[in-house]
Amino acid sequence: MTVLYRRNGIQYEKVDRTNWEEAARCVARVFASDEPLVTRLGITEEEMFSFTGNYYQKIAEEGLSILARDQRTSRVIGARVSEDAAIPPRAEHVTGYSLKLRPVFACLETLHRVYQEERMPEPGECVHMFMVAVERRYTNRGIAPQMNHLFFEMVARMGYRHLVTEPTGAISQHLLRDKLGFRVLHCLAYEDFEYEGRKIFAGMPEHPCIMLMEKTLVIEKNLKTA
Repeated sequence: MTVLYRRNGIQYEKVDRTNWEEAARCVARVFASDEPLVTRLGITEEEMFSFTGNYYQKIAEEGLSILARDQRTSRVIGARVSEDAAIPPRAEHVTGYSLKLRPVFACLETLHRVYQEERMPEPGECVHMFMVAVERRYTNRGIAPQMNHLFFEMVARMGYRHLVTEPTGAISQHLLRDKLGFRVLHCLAYEDFEYEGRKIFAGMPEHPCIMLMEKTLVIEKNLKTA
């Protein structure tokens, strides 16, 4: 386990083979209650974990992700989960997940293909910011921004120069665009997306679209480290 930073009772760690399952559990909990597409489909925590519990082994291997742990309880309460945008998962990373997740993956894949075709990144060039989660009772404590700052510095020092992400909700889109300097490359309206002939995500006026967003990475020189 690599500790990156400690502040206000929260310990920030690099996700590796010692703690990836805790990160996977945390994200499954948060997404099952808060993520727009997951909640729309009524996907449970265990159904969400059927994916994260396998896929996060890839996440741990690549070393591009950060988690947040409550030092008092030792509970993982947040995670910024990312991967190399040019390295595909192995078969064992994407087996056994709930079929209820397929529409979510199909929606994400629509934009992911666009990025791969337009940018064609090589390994070591671009990080895919895949998932971010903070438990509700820990929100508004600066945990997500701190994970982002640590993450930006960490991957920049590893030689990455671009970030790409597909935020599904209006709040995350606002934060990425207006607070973190991401630019919007493409939008896919939920009213237009079809899965097996159905507009499965239509009718979410508070979340009108999914976006493909990109940022050129610069090391944040003023960041305090552990």
